[in-house]
This record gives sequence, structure tokens and C-alpha cells, in this order.
Amino acid sequence: MAHLHSGIMGPVSGKIGNLVYYTTRGKCFVRRAPAKTKKRPTLKQQAQRDKFSLAMRFISPLSRLINESYRLINRRRMGVNVMIRDILYTSIIGKQPHFFIDYAQVNLLRGTLPWSMGSLFHLEGSCNLELSWRLPSNPVHLDDELIVLIYCCTTGNWFVAEGETHRAEGNCSLRIQAPVDSGMLQVWMAFRSPDSSAYSNSEYLGEVITSKTPSYEN
Repeated sequence: MAHLHSGIMGPVSGKIGNLVYYTTRGKCFVRRAPAKTKKRPTLKQQAQRDKFSLAMRFISPLSRLINESYRLINRRRMGVNVMIRDILYTSIIGKQPHFFIDYAQVNLLRGTLPWSMGSLFHLEGSCNLELSWRLPSNPVHLDDELIVLIYCCTTGNWFVAEGETHRAEGNCSLRIQAPVDSGMLQVWMAFRSPDSSAYSNSEYLGEVITSKTPSYEN
């Protein structure tokens, strides 16, 4: 592996021939691309690939938020990379080929703001969520913005509500919207400072099952 100094056109990125150029920690490196092989992976290798693919599909739509929250506490580490590692080691259950994510073990966002001790209530047959949380003792955090992250296990889609409610309110009503308005849903919440300079850790609130029924408009 060689270290390259950026030229007038900036750092090189991507594959050229059999060499791969990439940037990490502000420095540009080059290494030889791995040789292709027709050898079939072992069962252990395939299991690890399947787990990695499952974790990547799960968090990819949240890359912006995850990377931003992690970057504020450790600029040298990519949030998505840390998140995948954590999921692989702590949050995937089952046996090959049936792997699943234990959502209660997943901490999507990381930060230093106070936890909220949140709770969730869902009226069966409706598409409304009622969230509440404890107020912090330090009033400086009352202006923090609420972030609600909803994942649909049925479709693999995400819905993120952010910046509409502040911590000082202590509770909010949220209407579940497309593309996650039908199926089995997983819900997390977190807070972000008004200037986006800090996040709290996300909190898993639980599972909700909803469907488009005649009472959908309730």
C-alpha cells in the first residue's frame, strides 16, 4: 500500500486498472485490487457476507444522520462503519440462512446530549403514535429537536421525522406516513441540538403493527 500526495486536481478516488485509490483520515492511498476467484466461499464466509448485507441494507438509508452523529464525537471514524460492526457483533440473531436483526439492541445514533427516557403509545387500528419523554434538569437542553426514526420490517423502508418538536414540549403526536404506514414497524427516538452540533443516543421505543383499515383516518 502506498501513500499519495494530492495534486492540483485533488485526491484520486476509485479503481484504475488493477489499482484502487481511496482516501481515509484526509490522506490518499493506493492498493492492488483483490484478484477475482471462482472458489466458492465456505459456510462461515457466506454467513458473514449474509450478515453484512443484512446490516448494510438496514442502515444505508440513514447514512447521513448516522455519519453526522458519530462524526461529532469521533471525527476519525465513519459512523456507518462503526454501526455495521456493532450490528454484526451484538444485534444479529438466527442461523444461516435465516438471520434477523434484534432491533432492541440497535443504537442508531450516538451523542452526548441527555437521554430522554422516552415512551411510546399506539392506538390499535390507527396510524398515530403518542410519544412522551422526561425533561432534563438542565434547561439549556429544552430547545433540542426531536428525531423519530421508524423502520418498516415488512417493506424495508424508513420514515424519519425531525425538527418539528422540541424537547421542552415533553410529548408529541406523530402520524405514521408512507412508505411505512402499513406493516410491522420499529420505532426509535433521539434529540439534536438546534445548531446540529450535538446528538443524544437514540432510544428504542418498541414495535408497532399497523395496517390500512377502515379506521385508518382515526
